[in-house]
Amino acid sequence: MKSNIEKVYSKLPKTELAKVELATQKIELSLIDDIKASSNDIKKFASNLFSEREEYELTVKNINSLSKKYRKSFNDALKLEDRVVKAAKELGVRIADIPNYKNLNSNMNALLTELEFADKIK
Repeated sequence: MKSNIEKVYSKLPKTELAKVELATQKIELSLIDDIKASSNDIKKFASNLFSEREEYELTVKNINSLSKKYRKSFNDALKLEDRVVKAAKELGVRIADIPNYKNLNSNMNALLTELEFADKIK
């Protein structure tokens, strides 16, 4: 017959083993929760990037379309500028005295800068 002490000792390892098994299960459940949370985050991040990429591609498409259209206007303005310069020389008028010429030239430079940028993102 076993004494009370022996009965207690015989139960101790089983209790310790049960604690270890419970701790292991808690860790495994925690890892599963972490995996689920990480997976959800990654899915959300991929979706956000996909949306941004679509928006970017649409923006690039719009910039290219506008660039083509505005390049024609720019070329027309260049031709006009050449005609104005020739006419001013023939008439002996200073270009700086021609109304709006300075504005035209400044705006053409601004448009040229934007067209050059648009050429880089095609």
